Amino acid sequence: MLAPVLAVVLPIALRALFRADLDVYDARDERLFHHPTIQAFAAALPRPDLSDYPSATGPLYHLLLAPICAWSGDSLLALRLATLALALAGLVLVAALVVRSSSAPWWGLSLLLLPLGLSPYFLGPAVRLSTDDAALTFVVLALLALDRARRRDWDPAVMLLAATAAAAALLTRQVHGWLVGVLALAPWIPAPRVGHRPSTRRLAAAATSVVPVAAFAPLVALWGGPTPPSFAEHDAGLNVEVLQTELAVLGALALPVAPWLLRALGPRGRIGALVGGALGGGL
Repeated sequence: MLAPVLAVVLPIALRALFRADLDVYDARDERLFHHPTIQAFAAALPRPDLSDYPSATGPLYHLLLAPICAWSGDSLLALRLATLALALAGLVLVAALVVRSSSAPWWGLSLLLLPLGLSPYFLGPAVRLSTDDAALTFVVLALLALDRARRRDWDPAVMLLAATAAAAALLTRQVHGWLVGVLALAPWIPAPRVGHRPSTRRLAAAATSVVPVAAFAPLVALWGGPTPPSFAEHDAGLNVEVLQTELAVLGALALPVAPWLLRALGPRGRIGALVGGALGGGL
């Protein structure tokens, strides 16, 4: 299933990667933010200064590429190839998640993956230095591990893997803090039957949501906020309009799987979901 997708995506990605004159939107972020940050971390190894650096994102992506920068003599090609490898790893993980969740034929699953692999929002960050695809790789790993934990009655070891991947995603791009809520809430779907105490496994699984919070908290304390101090001027606090937009996007993405979500929620949950949907439609 994955081979046909890679046969299409990889030649396009490599051609774009080796064309320095290609106008890719992510090239600006590479030039102004990510490459300078990787260079700074590489020069300061083994103890790079995380208190401030020229990127608004988390430091994990830059920390992973800093040794490559140091060992390769600051080869931009080596850094781009490493970024492409991280992006393709995410595509492989998406394929694993799709195969586990579907019984469709291989060609159907291949067609399902192609829009992701050929999306400019995937290819652009894959061929230039960017945190986007690296963070998405950690996100998909967290969701894959979460699905496996669910199938194993919330196995603590697998949940810890999911929480670690969620922490990696958060340390790469702060926007993926939503995974904390997924880790905390997923073990309660479907909810325990009325009159039954929640199992210790469910409680332990939900408690792993503390892991990404604990991983990111030292950086917040160091920076005095969710971004490095150089970009603090962009942090204007809570923006209600952003929350509305995110809820609208989440609702749109949930529509194709709404029947299965309603079935998993149970009778009471369905009533709440329908009431929430009505209120959302009214707003």
